[in-house]
Amino acid sequence: GDGFIDYYEFVSALHPNRDPLRRSADADQIQDEVNRQVAQCNCAKRFQVEQISANRYRFGESQQLRMVRILRSTLMVRVGGGWIALDEFLVKNDPCRVKGRTNLKINEKYLSSDVFGAAARCAGNQSASSSKVLSPSRSNSSLSLYSSASAPSNL
Repeated sequence: GDGFIDYYEFVSALHPNRDPLRRSADADQIQDEVNRQVAQCNCAKRFQVEQISANRYRFGESQQLRMVRILRSTLMVRVGGGWIALDEFLVKNDPCRVKGRTNLKINEKYLSSDVFGAAARCAGNQSASSSKVLSPSRSNSSLSLYSSASAPSNL
């Protein structure tokens, strides 16, 4: 009433995120979002997520505890030395989200199309004429293993 504030009001104004009510609100928000994203699992045996303490969860069959926090309105999971978004974490760890991602699809995603296409043509074609397309123009090239002599023979 006198226009002055005491020391504790001053310190709490400097650190508004240390407010215990806000911490519990963040923990509730994290719990709600984790539950929402895990509910999208449609496995016969649902992907298990167990809250151990505030902001600490156990995901799946792993015994490892993971720290979870909100960063700029995105739920982040501590992995190794960094943070990844919860949805990315679930794509890599939830069995029903991993299904359909084969090594071939990963190779297509990360290899350039011309390198992948050349490797597929080399493995798939059995004619000697297509192997000439893959043979190097210089004899000392590192691609000499693709010469017509090393091309797959007719089976």
